[in-house]
Amino acid sequence: MNRRVTHLISGWRTGLSRPVLILQAGNALNFFGYGLILPFEIIYLHQIRGFSTSTAGLVLAATMGTAAIVTPPTGALLDRYSAKGIVVAGSLASALGYAGFAFVDHPWEAFACSILSGAGIGAAGMATRVMTITLVKPEQRAASVALFRVAGNFGIGSGATVAGFIVA
Repeated sequence: MNRRVTHLISGWRTGLSRPVLILQAGNALNFFGYGLILPFEIIYLHQIRGFSTSTAGLVLAATMGTAAIVTPPTGALLDRYSAKGIVVAGSLASALGYAGFAFVDHPWEAFACSILSGAGIGAAGMATRVMTITLVKPEQRAASVALFRVAGNFGIGSGATVAGFIVA
């Protein structure tokens, strides 16, 4: 099985090192999980937790808004701490935030979970990009950034597709 996967990956001919490919596989898996739950998040908050659709939508928007706000200061953290540590901390924060949605009863709790998960997404995303850039030679940066985007889009798209099949 490992030989088949290696043969498939080598067929891409990206010229990128194995650690970069493994990192991007993890990136795709991360986005797969995000794509898997994203279509159901607003339905869950509205139908199960009883929030209005506008409140549920604002909770979802708070996740990405927080990620956008957290991303620039993460650069300063990356100057002081390792990117790997920030990826782990950000991923744990995001997972904790999303796990918290199972226990929310009030909108403020959902916003707190959303802010925590958004902060994790912003920090981990920036740190993953920095790790990718530091693992490649300068002439490979364009290919590594392109693979990062492809892995993320593939992950979120395949996760949403699987979610659709689950519902169907």
